[in-house]
Amino acid sequence: MNMNDMIDMANAMSSRPKVNPFEYDTIKCDECGSENFTPVMQFRKIPGLLVGEKEDILYPHKVFICRNCGALSPMSKEEIDEINKLSKKEKKSDLII
Repeated sequence: MNMNDMIDMANAMSSRPKVNPFEYDTIKCDECGSENFTPVMQFRKIPGLLVGEKEDILYPHKVFICRNCGALSPMSKEEIDEINKLSKKEKKSDLII
């Protein structure tokens, strides 16, 4: 099976429009310019009271770090910023006045 066959098969399994991902720019590390990232897990500690549990729970969140310098990938940074924004909105809405 050649590369085009694999791309066609992946596109057939998806409901997205057919595209060749190898025709587009790669994401680069903001710090060192590397294009190689490794997936790692970060854990968030969520107070048990907020989710109806007796004890705090750990929430795993997959992020990507640069294999060269260890910086978070730009996509991971954007995702974490978005989660933090949502979290701040929720905290504000829970205030009792």
